[in-house]
Amino acid sequence: MASKSDYAELKVLDHMFNDGTFTAVAVYLSLDTVIPTDASTGATITEANYTTFARLAIAAADMSAASAGAKTNSAAFTFAACTAGASTI
Repeated sequence: MASKSDYAELKVLDHMFNDGTFTAVAVYLSLDTVIPTDASTGATITEANYTTFARLAIAAADMSAASAGAKTNSAAFTFAACTAGASTI
């Protein structure tokens, strides 16, 4: 994804102009079967639905400090193996 969600864009703008507070939100990694849009939310994205699939919670400690406009993960993120069903990611 090349941009922030609509929600994040507005919160960053408010924060930059000291207009309201910004509370950090939980960050999750998911396997999606349809490409999300800026307007997508955690409740509206289309995720894999194989047995044992679950989103992965991403903690700040799992990521590097921001540099050159990006962050990288410090360890591999591993989803549970599919035990039944299938999803095309």
